[in-house]
Amino acid sequence: MKTLVIPYLSRPKPWSTNADRNKGKRENRVAPWRDGAYYAARQYRLRRRLTIPLDRSNVTMVIPFDLNKKERDPHNYCGTVVKAAIDGLVLAGFWPSDTVGFVTHTEPLLVIDREGDMMPEVHITIGAPDPWADYELPEGVFKQGQGE
Repeated sequence: MKTLVIPYLSRPKPWSTNADRNKGKRENRVAPWRDGAYYAARQYRLRRRLTIPLDRSNVTMVIPFDLNKKERDPHNYCGTVVKAAIDGLVLAGFWPSDTVGFVTHTEPLLVIDREGDMMPEVHITIGAPDPWADYELPEGVFKQGQGE
């Protein structure tokens, strides 16, 4: 398996599902993460002559925060920051879709950036195994894309 590390070109403000109460402001929060991943991925792909679409992959985000005492739950950033970044990577052509057949993700790594100059990073592990490959489904239940 090969891992690509794609740093963002700027540092959007992270937001969690706890801060996502006002749906009207959601697009204002999504756009910097989606667009940031899109532009960083395009630049990465062109500089390294990366062939796309990628094989099945797993994404892990590294999200920097300024130094403070607030504890954060990594899983609160999966449906916000991580989802937006994966959408940007799909827009950049890394996969045809963000369904589990093409890409999965792990909880992000939340880091304290004491200097204040670290950019978010997208880590893509290409050739990641299907985490559900050995899961036996009950009779009459199908994985998405396998049913009638």
